[in-house]
Amino acid sequence: MRQNKHFSQLVVTFVVLFSAASLTAAPAPQSLFARVTLLTPENHAWRLHLISHQPAGKSKSIFAGKTFADNAKAADFLPAGQATEWLDLTDFNSLSGCTLRFIFETNPKLEQGGVKAKIDIASAAGEDSILRSVTDHDPANIISVRIPADPSKDKNRILSIREDSQRRLDQIKALNLPDGPRPQKIWCMMGFRSNGEFYTDPAIAQIDFEIARRLGMNGYWEQNGGQPGELRKMAEANGLNRSTVYWRSVETPPRDKDLGGAVRMKWDALDAYFDKIYRNDIASTRKRHPGGMPEIIADLMDEPAGMNFDGAEFQQEFSRYLQQQNFSPAFFGKASWEEVKPIQLGWREFFARRDKLDLKDESARRLLYWSAKFWNNATARLYAIATRKVEQYAPGIGTRVNFGPPWWYDYGTLPRGIDAFEFGRLRSVTLGFNEDWVGSGNPRVPLEINTMLMDWSRAAARPNTPPLGCYITRDADRATLKLRTFACLAREAKIFDFYYYGPAYTFFDHWSDNFSMVQGVAELTRDLGTVDDILAEGHAPKAQVALLYSKSWPVWKKDDTEQIEQVMAYLALLHAGIPVDIVSDNEVADGRFAARNYKCLYVVNESIPAAAAGEIERWVKSGGHIWASGGAGKTDE
Repeated sequence: MRQNKHFSQLVVTFVVLFSAASLTAAPAPQSLFARVTLLTPENHAWRLHLISHQPAGKSKSIFAGKTFADNAKAADFLPAGQATEWLDLTDFNSLSGCTLRFIFETNPKLEQGGVKAKIDIASAAGEDSILRSVTDHDPANIISVRIPADPSKDKNRILSIREDSQRRLDQIKALNLPDGPRPQKIWCMMGFRSNGEFYTDPAIAQIDFEIARRLGMNGYWEQNGGQPGELRKMAEANGLNRSTVYWRSVETPPRDKDLGGAVRMKWDALDAYFDKIYRNDIASTRKRHPGGMPEIIADLMDEPAGMNFDGAEFQQEFSRYLQQQNFSPAFFGKASWEEVKPIQLGWREFFARRDKLDLKDESARRLLYWSAKFWNNATARLYAIATRKVEQYAPGIGTRVNFGPPWWYDYGTLPRGIDAFEFGRLRSVTLGFNEDWVGSGNPRVPLEINTMLMDWSRAAARPNTPPLGCYITRDADRATLKLRTFACLAREAKIFDFYYYGPAYTFFDHWSDNFSMVQGVAELTRDLGTVDDILAEGHAPKAQVALLYSKSWPVWKKDDTEQIEQVMAYLALLHAGIPVDIVSDNEVADGRFAARNYKCLYVVNESIPAAAAGEIERWVKSGGHIWASGGAGKTDE
């Protein structure tokens, strides 16, 4: 970085926010015991595989027959009609509860009719300690039971999956909301996993799809290889006529063992690999939809990061990339291109590697910055190839990645290796998409700042104008759910994925047990349905004020104060009712910013590429107005 001569007079504004948290010792899990009796089939010996699923994604399992065992072969079959011993499952529960999955094996092998079982849940090993007895059935061999964190206190929440599904449906019915109208053009989706590992009964799955309909959804996730055929029929019957598919193969190219698992930068070979992978993925999805695919979005990756490249081709491409920027080896303090070696970067180690460099050496800083730019460019090229393959084999299907908010783990920025603006320049995806995670109303990341995510997504995509979408995450209640959605609608979002319904036993980031949010979603969709046509055609007002986003600043940041300064500047304009365009340093440097005739530019980034800073200076001298915070523009890239 060099002193930026274009900013000589600085306006200083600082916002310092503090938060405190208290630490308390975590309580121990409550005692938990279970006893299982297979009721039907009546004349079969049997044994049990029990798996505990915790909300944090952890699981434990045991096998039970006449005695406990670590594996199925060691578990002797129980005689027909005999119950297991009391199983001590205290360590199988968690401070957030768990779901117990009971998988039955019979001898002779179960042919048809399924299983029916009685499961006693107790606080100790004995009849007097039974909290609840659950009797349920399954057309195959799986019965699952949800266990609260404190089963003794909340024994009314010890429920089979069937009972839990009915409970959630009854809650929605009790709202007595009209059937519609439901949104038809605005996408309202929810992720949920129905059937599969926790039960096989389609009657339970039907309850889940009725819940989706009553919530006003018109889309769902087609996950884990696609919903089975019967479930897709249920989805269509309940008005869920669009979906997200997960063609996440961009990060699966063959790794080279000789390069420590890195990918060789052989673009022809990578193109051929993606051609085969995406052709097969798309053909497989079409096969699952013999009547024609519904309207679909292709999710290429969630919260992606930069690809790990290495090898001679990587070195050669880096030299070629730098020469395209009109650099010479001397710019990096070297005599030849063979001496200019890219710095190997990874998002988890980016700042640790940066801090090991001699940052007093300008050549070292230049090499780090342009290594980061090249790394981001190469990753964006991979996604651009994937998007072209989707367009080739599945015309009309949009592609997305969830960049994640830039204030979390440097998502969508150079240290992450996944620059959202480079994705826009190379058209690596055809939809703008992000996730908000602002429900807590943290003053540093306030509730309404998800509007900035939409403006950021729009800025990254220019000059293209793709549809914009957002995850509305589960940290919401009845009111904040609506406020967050309407905020994104006001910034032109048309696709909403309410992340992640669940049910609770299938995923930890769920809102199926958050009844306040459930109510908010059901009411919101009816509001949206009333004006669906207007919202679908609506556009955000044209902005006359811009906020600069310099892509270089995350490379040199020491903390998040600069990011918060940017958030607060945007927030102040938002509260004043002033529409804002976020503009990148590239847009400023190449003249697109000046051509739009903005009235004012707000600048908070300390590091601004020299080419952009020079254009800002010329724009101001020609009559433009600038607002600059303390330290803005004092260094270049």
